[in-house]
Amino acid sequence: MNIQIIKNKRRKKSISIEVISSDAVRLRVPYRTGQNEINAVLSKYEDWIKDRMSSMSPRELVIKKHGGTWHIPFQGTSQLLEFRYTARKYDRIIVDNNRLIYETSKDSSIITIHDIKKQIKKTYRSYLLTIITPVAKQLSDMLQSSYESINIKNTRSIWGSCRNSKYLTFNIALACVPPDVLHYVVVHEVCHLIYPHHKQSFWRCVERFDPNYSEHRQWLRSHNYLVTVFNN
Repeated sequence: MNIQIIKNKRRKKSISIEVISSDAVRLRVPYRTGQNEINAVLSKYEDWIKDRMSSMSPRELVIKKHGGTWHIPFQGTSQLLEFRYTARKYDRIIVDNNRLIYETSKDSSIITIHDIKKQIKKTYRSYLLTIITPVAKQLSDMLQSSYESINIKNTRSIWGSCRNSKYLTFNIALACVPPDVLHYVVVHEVCHLIYPHHKQSFWRCVERFDPNYSEHRQWLRSHNYLVTVFNN
């Protein structure tokens, strides 16, 4: 089991546990928490952790090399990364009719996972802005609200956020989720422009624009490992 420990320097008083995949768990703990205390919590909730893990999907959506080919998570599937020779001096990955194509002047056999992550983050940032911007604008207009900016970032633990009811931020890993799940995350954050909480009024707003939001939330929970797919 992969155990991630996040130590919070703020005035956090309790330990929280989050099962993020079928083989990984994340603990958020006060900064001065010792290993013995962490082990005690893991032991206390061992059965609950195992039950949660057994209900989650394995990590099928990851950047991986199988044989001589690379596979990249994109739009909820494991997408074959195609290579195309170019005379350009710089590499790039493009989206062409939902195909991922790595354009390079180098021999594709020497391309590393570091090279792929570097290029795919550029591509996914542009892709997400293209998809998210018009949807967020339409939804905010319907809610008679507005926002200051949309940012795509490589966040460490969340899919999205709405800061100060003005600034929308989305995880670059959302390029890896199915389009309807991406739509739910946009709806979720835009509704926070009006409702900066998770009370019933907020969820009614979400349901108005995504009647199947519960299903999409469950997909995100069972694939939560994707949140950090580009962190390393």
